[in-house]
Amino acid sequence: MLDERLKTIASLIDKGAEVIDVGCDHALLDIYLTLYNDNKCLATDISEGAIKQARKNLYRYGLTNDIKLRVCDGLKNVQDLKNKIIVLSGMGTETILKILDDERIYEAKSIIISTQTELKLLRRKMMLKKFKIIEEKVALENYKFYVVIKFVKGGKRYTSRELYLGPLLINDKSYEVFRYYESLFYENRDILQKIPNKYPQKRLAYSRNIDWIIELIG
Repeated sequence: MLDERLKTIASLIDKGAEVIDVGCDHALLDIYLTLYNDNKCLATDISEGAIKQARKNLYRYGLTNDIKLRVCDGLKNVQDLKNKIIVLSGMGTETILKILDDERIYEAKSIIISTQTELKLLRRKMMLKKFKIIEEKVALENYKFYVVIKFVKGGKRYTSRELYLGPLLINDKSYEVFRYYESLFYENRDILQKIPNKYPQKRLAYSRNIDWIIELIG
């Protein structure tokens, strides 16, 4: 039922907890959590078409009355976040960062975020909002890497290296994480090769990233 990205997200969700799945697409994650993890889910998406398909999927699995569906932008039409697990996936990091500006996120039990880009920016924003990382995983799907991060309330400072590489991922020796860092190496190398030497400050950040990755994986 689930692809690797959604399986990874599901693995970080506490059994029996209430879940708000923002950017639910066709609600496959919510169906899985309801059937196999005893969760109560509210599935939201900004797309009416996505919610229409989600409604069909709920009917197919006999869960029409078990999962709530809602068309809404982020958390704008969600009233109660207290003690809920908020899942933010299937959207760009810029959109996720805007959703995180909602001060009510402090009421949540935890926040699970899955994205491909600007992870350093995301981790830094959550750090400044006094959230800490308790789990990080990498999912490889269709030749793309998705990092899934679980945040809870609690102030913790991270170094620039940890914000870029992931404070928990750096201790993960799995194949997926190795391949993820390998992809970051080539990404930084390719960008660095395109920056003229006359821009040393621009080159510095990518050179530093490369050094961190080489230090980590060789």
